Amino acid sequence: MVAGHPGPGFRGAFELVTRAVTRQLYEVDVTRPDGRCNPFGTHAYSWRISSGDRAVEPVLREGLIPRRFFECGTWSDEASPRPRTAPNWCA
Repeated sequence: MVAGHPGPGFRGAFELVTRAVTRQLYEVDVTRPDGRCNPFGTHAYSWRISSGDRAVEPVLREGLIPRRFFECGTWSDEASPRPRTAPNWCA
């Protein structure tokens, strides 16, 4: 399995269903060309899942997640009591 998104949530979900991480069959490749839905990120919402000579490559459809979602997840540059390492989740 090759994932274009390095997030722990994606890794955990695929581990739960496939045990690919435990079996050392999970890798991350943020350079995957498809699924570049986040205008603020450097990763891809695309995956390659294979078994033997068969493979499927799901890709998140453009526009499925509203741009506002990605805007809320960007790092805050505004002065606030929160540390700069805290994401601005549109609170």
